[in-house]
Amino acid sequence: MCCLIPTKRRTFILQHELTINFNASRLSQACQSAGHIRHPDILPATMKRRLHGTLVRGHQVASRPSQAYPYSSLEKQKPYFKALGLDLYEYFNGTLNISIAPLEFKMTHPEFTFELVEWTDLHPPETFSFSRCKVFFDDREYTGWVYYPHPETKKTHFQNPSLIEVIAHQIPEIQYGDELEIEIDADEILVTPHSA
Repeated sequence: MCCLIPTKRRTFILQHELTINFNASRLSQACQSAGHIRHPDILPATMKRRLHGTLVRGHQVASRPSQAYPYSSLEKQKPYFKALGLDLYEYFNGTLNISIAPLEFKMTHPEFTFELVEWTDLHPPETFSFSRCKVFFDDREYTGWVYYPHPETKKTHFQNPSLIEVIAHQIPEIQYGDELEIEIDADEILVTPHSA
């Protein structure tokens, strides 16, 4: 049970002898949050902000093998996130890259932050944050999560501050260049004009 985990740093061992280091106090908080989930449908109006965006091509490492990884990065990460309290298996195995330019965003108080996850042996551990969201396209809505690999721990990729990555249910017939809307939690994500 999460409440029995001590607050000092432990090593959590997953299948196939993979290990990830994490701060156990954060895991306890994540598990407690999972027991009191705030569904996007019931967020107070003051916490919602809807943004116009355009679907753009990303690095294409989340959904398939690439030059960077011989596997889908998101598929490889999902077991680690689940062990830390966030189960993403119901969602499409890839990310939507949504440009909100000329606006920019910052994660300020995300629902989940997992520090220094050792999900691959190809580069140093990474920190990830997640915040609930909704995507609106073709008169339908799709629940999901803003997925934020912290740029300070991901030196190999430039992190565009106008590009929001989203993990969501599969959206039929969506294509690069399509316009859509994304609803975020304004208490967790700060949106500002483009900085000069």
